[in-house]
Amino acid sequence: RRCACNMPCARVLLLLLAVAHCHQLTPSVRPFGRVAPVRVRLSPLAIASDAESTAFEARREAAVASGLDEDATSLGSVVRREGELVVLEPPVGCEPADGSLVAFADGGVGAVLFCRVGLAFATQLSGPAAVLGEAASRGAGNLTLPLPAPDEAWAGEMSVRSLLATAGGGGGAVFEERVPQARRVPIGKPLHTGVTAVDALAPIGRGQSMLLLAPETLPSASGSAALASRMLSGAAQFAPEVKRVIVTTAEGAEAARRSEWGDGSRLLVAESDAELIVAAQAACSMAQRAGGDALVVVDDLAPLLRLWRGGGGGGG
Repeated sequence: RRCACNMPCARVLLLLLAVAHCHQLTPSVRPFGRVAPVRVRLSPLAIASDAESTAFEARREAAVASGLDEDATSLGSVVRREGELVVLEPPVGCEPADGSLVAFADGGVGAVLFCRVGLAFATQLSGPAAVLGEAASRGAGNLTLPLPAPDEAWAGEMSVRSLLATAGGGGGAVFEERVPQARRVPIGKPLHTGVTAVDALAPIGRGQSMLLLAPETLPSASGSAALASRMLSGAAQFAPEVKRVIVTTAEGAEAARRSEWGDGSRLLVAESDAELIVAAQAACSMAQRAGGDALVVVDDLAPLLRLWRGGGGGGG
């Protein structure tokens, strides 16, 4: 398909399903505007607490006052470790882009997952475990994985852990640049799901993102994950030309394998919280290069909440 500027660009429909830690929310289906972001926006991971903002402002003011010319290749050093996350404190104004490779002084390699108030939160890919105070610098390029080409068979299961074992060996970029707003086509065609309540009351447009929220207390098979499964089944039946990419955890992979929409879908399985971020970004990269409409479903956002809390985002 072609966008308003007559440049080829796949339109991606993204469903984010929060199936855990949503006790205070009533079940809802909430569309996000008329034109959807093509990339997964992990904005909650980039929101700073008051303490973080104060510390960052103090660092920034000190850097401006000193007038030092910082090394643009430096990512500072490891200031703490939070589970899977390696937290770096790069020089002020030298924060790396999401997906940037990190070279640790002792030979380890990592990749930046997100940044917040001057801190870079990375996951380690290989080498000895990074330790507190260890220096880090920018690696060569951004994270790439051997993702399938658009003309390959659009089906099968991929382990994110296995993909990360070959990271940097070529392939497609995981953290692609977002498609500019000017290149996005206004939503004008629906994606029929076969779920009457969704199609009639909250229809999904091709090019739209949607967040499904539900509390954990709902009866079995009536939560947001079950609704997403019905929507995937409907999409497979009523819109077989739409490519489907599902991001799931190891716990949810078995249910996905047994589903009726599994055939003809690409399944990305994440075995850890950090891997889910990589999987979601990789799924969007695959869909963006698909050459047509694609449906991307992330079936569990609880790992992102755990990373947010582990990264110092507070306990709320």
